[in-house]
Amino acid sequence: MFRVAGSQECSFHADVGDQPWFDGLSRRVLLRSCSVKKAVNFVRSKAHRGDPRAIEMRRCVFKPIDRKYPGFWERFVQVTDTHQVVSVVSLVNPWDRTKFLAHLCMSLGRYRSEVDLFCNGTMTAAFVKAGLLPNSSSWSRDDVRSILRRYVIEDLRFHPISARQFAKHVKGAMSALTDLITDNAIGDQTPCVSDIMLKEQATDVLSTKEQVRRANLVTSLQDDPAISACLPDNLLTGSLANPISGVQRF
Repeated sequence: MFRVAGSQECSFHADVGDQPWFDGLSRRVLLRSCSVKKAVNFVRSKAHRGDPRAIEMRRCVFKPIDRKYPGFWERFVQVTDTHQVVSVVSLVNPWDRTKFLAHLCMSLGRYRSEVDLFCNGTMTAAFVKAGLLPNSSSWSRDDVRSILRRYVIEDLRFHPISARQFAKHVKGAMSALTDLITDNAIGDQTPCVSDIMLKEQATDVLSTKEQVRRANLVTSLQDDPAISACLPDNLLTGSLANPISGVQRF
């Protein structure tokens, strides 16, 4: 229903009708044009039930969008030919460990947003942030069994699976939690919370590799006594903002 654009600077207005939507990462959020009617109907139904926030949003934002007042579609709607996105629920299996552990944090934990949960560096830190583990590094099998018990009671027992599959899920969940919490036998990385973070992560990896490659090249040049004396001082740190001084021809 919504599209998230890249991070950008924004100014805020007191009138919600004049304020574009931004999420917690300062990314612009737009309503897809194919979902306008669905969103308008949803807010209208909430407003008819007396929800004060829905009444305000309908008056200031969604009624002008529905009536195509000037400026509102440009501010809140992305015009696109794509059809409405259909959500398909799929079960999260314990053998897909990264997804499974993230699923436990989100379904059993208490937190403000995914950003607060998964931007702490490690999966165990996310479990602590979600309130599933005590704020300590000395965790035991009792902590594992406590989380496993909640998973079985609040989640797994509602899955449409056979008794054999039920036992397989319990065994897989126990193994994943034990390896993470007490044995430290699996990777302790948190998942990216959005495609923007995936792109940022890939960019960081590429930038690091480029810096290493550049440092190796500069080092090899500086080790050559025939040309080392002719090299500029800022050969390694040079950039468009800080151009390399005194470029020589060899």
